[in-house]
Amino acid sequence: MASSPAAPQEGNLSPNRVVLLLRMLGSLKLAVALLVILAVVCAVTTFVESKRGTELVQWYVYDHPWFAGLLSLLALNVLAATLARFPWNRRQIGFVLTHVGVLMVLIGSLLTYWFGIEGRMAIAEGEQQDSIVLNGRTQVTVYRPGDRKRESLEFSFYGGPVGWSEDHALDLAEIDGVAVKVLKFYRQAQREERWVADDSDRAPAAMKVAIVDPEGRTLGQRWLQPDQFNLKAEVGDQIEIGGGGKIVILESLPHARQEVEFQSVPLEKDGPSGLEPAALIEVTAAGTTHKIWLQRNDPQFGFQRIETARGPLQVELGYERLPLGFSLKLHDFTHGRNPGGMGSASYESSVQLIDKAANVDQRHKIWMNHPLTHRNFSFYQSSYQELTDGKEVSILSAAYDPGRLLKYSGSVVVCVGMFVMFYIRTSGSRKTTSAATAENSTSGGGN
Repeated sequence: MASSPAAPQEGNLSPNRVVLLLRMLGSLKLAVALLVILAVVCAVTTFVESKRGTELVQWYVYDHPWFAGLLSLLALNVLAATLARFPWNRRQIGFVLTHVGVLMVLIGSLLTYWFGIEGRMAIAEGEQQDSIVLNGRTQVTVYRPGDRKRESLEFSFYGGPVGWSEDHALDLAEIDGVAVKVLKFYRQAQREERWVADDSDRAPAAMKVAIVDPEGRTLGQRWLQPDQFNLKAEVGDQIEIGGGGKIVILESLPHARQEVEFQSVPLEKDGPSGLEPAALIEVTAAGTTHKIWLQRNDPQFGFQRIETARGPLQVELGYERLPLGFSLKLHDFTHGRNPGGMGSASYESSVQLIDKAANVDQRHKIWMNHPLTHRNFSFYQSSYQELTDGKEVSILSAAYDPGRLLKYSGSVVVCVGMFVMFYIRTSGSRKTTSAATAENSTSGGGN
C-alpha cells in the first residue's frame, strides 16, 4: 500500500506557497498602484517645489523615510515579478533585463538616500579649502576661548526648512560633562536689538534717538553708545541737524546692556529669503545652565561667551562641516558676460587639487557640465560672490553619490532589455507570418 505524501509542517514555506507569495508581491495590479502613487507624488512635489523651494520638498518628500519606503516596496515588487517567472526561457530575456535594470535604478536611488552627501564649498581667489559645508545642517560648537582646535565639542542637527513649534525641543547630547539642547529654532530669523538698564556701574551709557525730517516724519530710530555720541542731553531734547531735520532724544540710560532677541520670519512664496536661522541654545556645564540666542554664521551674534564653574566657554552656532582629506585652492575665477554685458553667461574656476596622502598636486578647471571628481566627490560650478575688496568667491556644489553607477548602468540595462523584447517579439511575428505564408502556399499548390 502506497504511503501518502507527508503534509508540510506548520511554519515552513512550501514551494507552492513561495510561488504564491512571489506572485502576490509581484502582481501587475500592485505595480500599477505603486507607479500611480509615485507619479502623483512627483507631480505634486514638482508643483510645490516651484512655489516653496527645493529645501521644503527634500525635507518632506525626497529625504523622508516614507518616500524611501515607497521606493523599497516598488523594488520588492519588481524583484518578486522577476523571480516568480523563474526558470526563464529565451523569450523572457528582454523581460528579465528590463526588470533587472529597473531594480538597479531603484537600489541606486536608495543608496543615494541612505549614504549620499550634498554640500558646498566657497573659495576666495588665492585661498584654500579642505572641507565642505553640509546642506541645511547646523552645528553647535563649544570650546574654551583661544583653544578651539584642541578641545572643541561639536553637536550637529538638521533643523528643517521651517521653524519649530513652540513645544518642540531637541536634546542633542552630553559630551565631556557639557550638555546642549536646542529649545527653539527659527528657519528664518530677524534680529531685534534693544538696550536695558544695568545695575553695574561699569556698564556703558546708551541713548535711543529718532531722526526726523523737516516735515516731521520719523525716518528711523536707533540706539547709540558713548563712542557714537558726545553730548549731554535729556529725554525730549531736540537737536537741529543740517537740511532742517532734527534728532529727538527718546530714551537715555546712564548704565545699560544690550539684549538681542530673534523673531521668526515666515517663508516667502518662492522659498527661503536668505535670512539665516536662529536658535535658543541651552548649555549646561558643571552645574551651571545658560540660555542664549545665536544666529547661524553671524559675525556678531553667531557666538557668545558664557561663564561656568569649570571656566569660560565659547558657544558658536555655524554650519556643520565635513573634512575631505584633501583641499582645493582657487587660483582664478572668471565669468563670461552675455551679449551687451547683461548678466553672466558662464562661470569657470581654475583650482589646484592638493592631496598629500595620494601624492596628487594638479591643476584643474571646473565649469558648467565639467565637474572635478576626486575620492568619490564631484565638484560642480554653482555660482559666485563678489567681495568688497574686489576679490571673487567661487561657490562649488559638492556631492558624493554612491548609487550613481547603479542608476546609470540600470538605465542602460533597461534600454537594452526593451530593445531585446522588441526584437524577440518582432522576430517571432516574422517567423509566424513566414510559416503561415508557406502553409498557405503549400495548400494553394495542392488545390
